[in-house]
Amino acid sequence: MALTAEGVNELLARCRSAHGAGLDFPTIWNQIVRVHPLVLGLPVQVMIGSEPQLRMQLINGQSLCFAGGDFFLV
Repeated sequence: MALTAEGVNELLARCRSAHGAGLDFPTIWNQIVRVHPLVLGLPVQVMIGSEPQLRMQLINGQSLCFAGGDFFLV
């Protein structure tokens, strides 16, 4: 299941829920993202305009991003 579109959406929903519950990025990274089978490697910081983003590459070619206090996919 984790390698399907539902798996990506479930990962995104879990990250958003954890952040909404007050968990910080390092905790979400360690407890949810790092151990998820879709995630490849470590977060990479990139600049989009003047805004930094943390991007985590997913096995399906998408990236899970954290910026501006929210998680999203690109």
